[in-house]
Amino acid sequence: MVVNLSFEEPFDGMVYAQNHYQDEACKWPGNGGRYLLIIIPLGNLTLEEKEEKSGFCGLTFNRDHLEHSITLVIMPEPMVLTADSFGLVVRCIIDQKDIMLTLAAQSIDSIRVMHTETMTVLGSTGSSPQLLLQILDGHGLTGDNVTEAYIGQRLTLDTMLEDTSIYDMFVYSCRATDGTSNPEASLSIVDSNGCAIRMARAIDAPVFTSSPVKNAAKHVYVHIYGFQFTSSEYVHFECYVTPCFNSCQRKQCEEPPPTLASVNEMGLLQTPKPTINLPTYTIKTILKIVSNKPLAAAQIMIELS
Repeated sequence: MVVNLSFEEPFDGMVYAQNHYQDEACKWPGNGGRYLLIIIPLGNLTLEEKEEKSGFCGLTFNRDHLEHSITLVIMPEPMVLTADSFGLVVRCIIDQKDIMLTLAAQSIDSIRVMHTETMTVLGSTGSSPQLLLQILDGHGLTGDNVTEAYIGQRLTLDTMLEDTSIYDMFVYSCRATDGTSNPEASLSIVDSNGCAIRMARAIDAPVFTSSPVKNAAKHVYVHIYGFQFTSSEYVHFECYVTPCFNSCQRKQCEEPPPTLASVNEMGLLQTPKPTINLPTYTIKTILKIVSNKPLAAAQIMIELS
């Protein structure tokens, strides 16, 4: 079975057979062109009187209807499922006459966010700073701390310092993974200089910091969109945080932040050079997948005579 995909724009993403992302034979990376040819061998599956996904990369065969089918997942980004990812149900019909099928769309699970770590207390004394990594609904600090979300939903990854009477913080090297050391399931969100790494449909720039208010919590946060790794139903977030006394210096990022007077926010502007070295800490939270608001799915039919 030959599937020739045509794209309106150059495609650098990934196509894979649903539930077979870990199998290299079931993945077809884009090469920057507008076409991608996929060959799916039918083998001798037509001789088997069963419909289980026992063929190549989950290919099924329905003997009663003489129909092969497989679901291909098309990802504009090669490592993560975003709101623009979708499932393409490819059906190969063996028949000697023209037929027309109207089929209901299948769906791909979207994403839910489960907050599993609420606070990391630094040090053993009551005067140590307290840090929290949380996911907020929407873009900005006004949303609730959410426990569920879907792919493409506007979210905010927020690092909060609860005691700012003498402390500031420098947040850097934030990333999302599937919980393993697999480099194909790791996405950088904030770099080592504390600057956001923009990624279409997943991460916005710049990083924001809330205006300082004496003895009030301080926030360093970045706007993101719900996304999912194909290798796991969990998304693990982590950030490195270095506390500073009084204030931290930060780097001028390449993209200047917009002025948001109504929310009283400003971007990170200078390089991290703490005058007093304090320990660096890692804070984490985990996201889990749900089936709310499924991704769109499309179907095509190939007829063999």
